[in-house]
Amino acid sequence: MKILALVDSNKFIAEVNVTEIAKFLNLYYNKPGMPSITAGSEIDLAKGYDFHSDTVCALEKTQEFIKGNKAVIDAIISGIVILGKNDKTEDDHAGN
Repeated sequence: MKILALVDSNKFIAEVNVTEIAKFLNLYYNKPGMPSITAGSEIDLAKGYDFHSDTVCALEKTQEFIKGNKAVIDAIISGIVILGKNDKTEDDHAGN
């Protein structure tokens, strides 16, 4: 985005390309939902912050879950490792 003019202390005129808008709205990489944009169209810039805020919140909750369930997660991982070793041993005995 390039700021072209200052209208007043809280308002700008800016130049933004469609790729920047798509990324900002999390609609990049051919995701459906890109709005038709013409002169006078309005785009809520707070959506980018909301998306960021939602992501941060989800990651914080994931960290809390992992901390609160560490013993269970460790047991599951240990079980997977044991199963993986057993599969490898069975393959070795089968001649694979």
